[in-house]
Amino acid sequence: MSAYIPGFGNISDNDGIYLKDHGGAKDYDLRSFWKTSINGTIIHRTFWFDSNNIIYKIKK
Repeated sequence: MSAYIPGFGNISDNDGIYLKDHGGAKDYDLRSFWKTSINGTIIHRTFWFDSNNIIYKIKK
């Protein structure tokens, strides 16, 4: 894998491992947590006179 760093280009995992072993770099764990919710309605129509409504809510 690799990561794009503006101004430097793509940096490979091997470059990171080399810096960790020889340049004093350390591993890190980047995490993000946030709450989100989604509400909506799906309308399915096979014909113009026929419809099914599905109402949904998703909370995390």
